[in-house]
Amino acid sequence: MADNASSSCNSSPQSARMHYVDIAKGIGILAVIVGHIAIRLMPHSHLSEYTFIVIFSFHMPLFFILAGYVTQRNRAFRFAKEARRLLLPFLVCALVCIALLVVWVLFETKSLDSGRAVGLSWLNASFYGAGGIFSNPLWPQDARIGAIWFLLALFWAKLIMSFATRMRSGWIVTLACFAAGVISMNYVWLPWSVQAGLCATPFMWIGMRLRELRFFEKRLPVVLWIGLIVVWVAAIYLKNPVAMAGSFFGEWPYLAPVKIAGSIAGTLCVVKLSQCIEHHISLLARLFDVLGQASLGILCVHLVSDNVIDWSRMGDYALFELGIMMPLILLVFSLVRTCCESAVGLIVHKLWSKLVR
Repeated sequence: MADNASSSCNSSPQSARMHYVDIAKGIGILAVIVGHIAIRLMPHSHLSEYTFIVIFSFHMPLFFILAGYVTQRNRAFRFAKEARRLLLPFLVCALVCIALLVVWVLFETKSLDSGRAVGLSWLNASFYGAGGIFSNPLWPQDARIGAIWFLLALFWAKLIMSFATRMRSGWIVTLACFAAGVISMNYVWLPWSVQAGLCATPFMWIGMRLRELRFFEKRLPVVLWIGLIVVWVAAIYLKNPVAMAGSFFGEWPYLAPVKIAGSIAGTLCVVKLSQCIEHHISLLARLFDVLGQASLGILCVHLVSDNVIDWSRMGDYALFELGIMMPLILLVFSLVRTCCESAVGLIVHKLWSKLVR
């Protein structure tokens, strides 16, 4: 796909020359895959739990901050363009997922009723557009669409940002949106990941300001980076994940501020690492650069893989029937899935680029 998971908001040709941004997105999309693998293996593995905690300390804030980093202030929101870049991939990915799930259930059960039930359940989940199953939806949900909630949230965040950047105190608007998202989710979880989009706007604002301040173009003191690493590690130590799909940032008022600060610090450290890779490890830089540019295609392929294939059952089989150690299962699953889903995602990226050109 021409527009990837966070560069779909690219608004200037200059952003295409910032290779370290694509490298960071490449790291981020691999983290998404490994993080979801770790979630499924967590019941049997402390290593999987620690992997999950580390990845969920930064990975989604990273994408929203980078989305803001390549967003120009005062740029008008172009509904048709953003719908093509974000909503259309969401729709196509959801329909592919539903079709494959129905086919699989029909093959496994030979029951039209079961196939119809699964199809309707996932059609409902797709329309609701939630990244998880919540206790307070507007109408009943028994499935969640999963990772592509990000596309809906980014759409809303970009829409809000187009207004906020035109205001003298636009950052206040983004904070108000964040508060609205965090507070309202305790009473009702709205469809189409609206609250996730509200909570994403301050992260996009931070990314935009970092770009305007030329933060990553300056030679900053080492002590600053040490401080950022300390904040990130402290947030990881607290264990509560940053679950932006559910607008959850830890318990307020104690843990959440540290977790939010940690997610921002983690993002800054990953982007700095990406710059180091760009300057010193050219082969790795080219690999992550390509993955970053194709991250939306990879995200969609990962969503289908994660929903259609019963990875939890495969993990249990490898652990209990084959007797393979859980650290090895986590390693093998991570290598196989990142390689396969990235390869197919690159193909999807190329094909989609030609279709929507």
